[in-house]
Amino acid sequence: MRAYQVVRGTLGCLGNLGISVGSKLVSLGANWIEGVGATGPVKNPILEATDKAKIKSVFSNYSALVSYDHQGANDYLHLLDEYDGNFTIATQDAASILENDLQDSSMRAGLSVAGWKPGRDMLAQASEWWSWDFGVSWSPDECGFQFGITGDNETFNRFGDERYLAIEERGLNAFVREEALTFLDGIEDPRLLLNTTVDAIEHSTKGVVVHDRNGGCVEAEYAICTFSVGVLQNDVVEFKPRLPVWKREAIEQFQMGTYTKIFMQFNESFWPEDAQFLLYADEDEPFRAEQQTDEETKAQILAVLRKMFPDANVPEPTAFMYPRWGQEDNWPVGMTLTKHQNLRANVGRLWFSGEANSAKYYGFMHGAYYEGKDAGERIAAMVKGEPIINQDTAPDGQLKRYEKLYGSVNMNEYNEGNGWPDDE
Repeated sequence: MRAYQVVRGTLGCLGNLGISVGSKLVSLGANWIEGVGATGPVKNPILEATDKAKIKSVFSNYSALVSYDHQGANDYLHLLDEYDGNFTIATQDAASILENDLQDSSMRAGLSVAGWKPGRDMLAQASEWWSWDFGVSWSPDECGFQFGITGDNETFNRFGDERYLAIEERGLNAFVREEALTFLDGIEDPRLLLNTTVDAIEHSTKGVVVHDRNGGCVEAEYAICTFSVGVLQNDVVEFKPRLPVWKREAIEQFQMGTYTKIFMQFNESFWPEDAQFLLYADEDEPFRAEQQTDEETKAQILAVLRKMFPDANVPEPTAFMYPRWGQEDNWPVGMTLTKHQNLRANVGRLWFSGEANSAKYYGFMHGAYYEGKDAGERIAAMVKGEPIINQDTAPDGQLKRYEKLYGSVNMNEYNEGNGWPDDE
């Protein structure tokens, strides 16, 4: 059941609905096929699927970067090299935390210990934004250190460190639609309910009933819930009975950010055409585009562009638009592997899936692929009466969950020696 008129999700592409920006159809959802280039036997499943669907993409050359500040062109790319050196040290520290079961910290603390301290230097802050925030849509202050680095390491070390930007006018999600048609009888298949908004889910140990806004319902032995963390956090859907506390705590602690893509079309180029990316640093606080009108945001962007290119005649764009929805999950400070498992765990016959549920690959499309595949295989086995039972499950095949998660400090350690004097 989908609330939209296309098969989509995080891959949402309104271009598939016939909406365009100027003369181009644009993808409003996922952008990149990430983790490409490894020569080993393991291939990124998303790359295999997009190749099969003949998705057009271009190599993202992150070296084709030009830097600017409020006075125009300013080459401070050496700061990116400085960041990279410190990040390499931080990566080794994060690996040690994971391997030795040490206490985690924030990405900010990890970078600082490794030697990266941008302070109030706007050029260093812009370099950090390019190197970190651009990829995850969260600042280092808001990201857990251990798992903030682990996701990138697992993806780029296993599948390759290249990224390809999809430029497919059918939309990047064309590969999902093509795969769906291998088991559906076309878009009119009655098993596929589009334009159907779910507003309530009844669940028990006997089955699941999903209710939609139009008064209809679907009853099944099992169901997989793929709502984003943002939807689950905002109580858009009513669960009957309410999800247990251990589940809700995990949902509320994980995070979803806003990755705002702003599209502008011009009749002529005023930027260096050999550059793929333009990095801008300014002393002003960045504006929150998702809370503004299109006209306000467009005016602010044009003001920045005219600072970047003071000798050019920067015209009004011929087309302009941007979506406003959450797109990027974040493993926050304090989130443990066991609490994250509670995000993954099923509740009775209601299962949960999506890229946020992938401990190794959250934030990546292949994370969604692996989690969906896992949930589907487990449910199929249960329907056959042959549940998958291993170290990841309870004896009946249910996924592990932790109804009580304990800290690392014993009550007797709350003493004067640890700065907790008895004041009585």
